[in-house]
Amino acid sequence: MSFDSVYEIIDSTLHELTEFLNFRYADDAEATGTQVKSYHDDRGHRVKLVRPGVLDVTYGFKVLPSVSGGYFIEASVNNKVAEFDIHDFVRRLASFFYTESLERPWTQPPFRDLSYGDFLLIEPEWGTTVSRDTQEGRADVIRVLFSVKPKYFHLLEQNPVMFRKLVHEFCFAPLRRIYAEIYRPGGGEASRG
Repeated sequence: MSFDSVYEIIDSTLHELTEFLNFRYADDAEATGTQVKSYHDDRGHRVKLVRPGVLDVTYGFKVLPSVSGGYFIEASVNNKVAEFDIHDFVRRLASFFYTESLERPWTQPPFRDLSYGDFLLIEPEWGTTVSRDTQEGRADVIRVLFSVKPKYFHLLEQNPVMFRKLVHEFCFAPLRRIYAEIYRPGGGEASRG
């Protein structure tokens, strides 16, 4: 499989996941007063959620080549909280992924004997796999890198729905939940963001 074809498979999956999230949040948008938009460009794939006075967050996905010839899936969140505790965020990510990467959530072959960690690797560490970009007058971008492991990539290529679910459940959902916990400690409303 060529470098370009692997890149395109991952990028297509991230595009589809972003649109899935866009439609999912758009279903509740009218009832909750949330504005939902998705974007696809050279900066990756993003879904923006705005509920005036309550929530203003953008989640993003991007595929990046690694220097070793592999790939990363970058999951990101725009942070507009001035006193956001990035070190608590990294600690919570590390605690979560330490156990979650061993989980085997699937019941159907050929996936049932495989864990999240068989497909994607993350070792949350400040400054390497977790970073924070700051720009004057703009929201910070917190980025988390997941290494795509090549051994079982052919299974993901053959099962695009499973690939999308993997990225949703292992990359997006924990990022969203842990970010929301720190964004609004004890707040139930932001946990839906």
